[in-house]
Amino acid sequence: MSGFMAALGADVVALELQSDLAKLIEETARMNCWEDRLTVLNGLVAVDPALDGKMEEVDGGAGWRPYGGHRPDVYRVPHILLDTIVEGRSWDFIKLDIDNFEAAMVARLEAMISTGRVKVRSILVELNDVQKEVAPAAFHRLQQVHGYDIYRLNMHLDRRFINQKGWDIYAHYQDVGVDTKIWEEMFSVRLLRYVQRVRNLPNLQDWDDVTAFGIEGTLWPSQFLITKEKLLEKTRYEHVAAVENNRKPYQVYAEQNGLHMGPGACPPWAPCTDDEVET
Repeated sequence: MSGFMAALGADVVALELQSDLAKLIEETARMNCWEDRLTVLNGLVAVDPALDGKMEEVDGGAGWRPYGGHRPDVYRVPHILLDTIVEGRSWDFIKLDIDNFEAAMVARLEAMISTGRVKVRSILVELNDVQKEVAPAAFHRLQQVHGYDIYRLNMHLDRRFINQKGWDIYAHYQDVGVDTKIWEEMFSVRLLRYVQRVRNLPNLQDWDDVTAFGIEGTLWPSQFLITKEKLLEKTRYEHVAAVENNRKPYQVYAEQNGLHMGPGACPPWAPCTDDEVET
């Protein structure tokens, strides 16, 4: 992800707990001349100020690369406070996926947004069940107070699969039991073939259902896009504004070519049928 974003020209800050992977990201940046816009932090993210700077031994077993003879290693790395990483800046996109306490990280970001300590355009988060009790209030405030739209992505849902031709391979566009009081199913939202948008939910209690861990029938966590981007912005009919007062094509043609209105002013591709003025 870090390399892809840097390749697109973004300024990237990546936090990686495995020291060898952190070095590989740095080397990737050096080889591609991205060093000026890709910063790599080697450590563990923390939301508790008491942990900031404390060292901890961690292993890379969960991220073991079985090829090339790489074995899981043990690393001694510092905790880095989330506030330290993001504070005082305006972020277009923050991705949270540590298979742990993402809920607490979202809650912390919401608190910082509330106090003006950070600005965030979009957050992509895989919401695991650690400290999940703080998630409903944070998500509720992000929508109701800060005006974010919240979408549940199709990753891990396994109810519909829209192929490149627009066919729903799994469900054939039949009812899949989505709670329509909470979710609005949407198709072809920008490049997202299928998403579930959270409806406007002013009652805090409803957010327990939104942020509940896992998808029914699976053991996988939900992935959410929390964004200020107007993905559903209405189409603007700019061609109407481009022709003042909806003037007919032959009227524009006549003015551009210094012709008087009348049959002689009508170009072959827009013959006059009305509003003609004799010269």
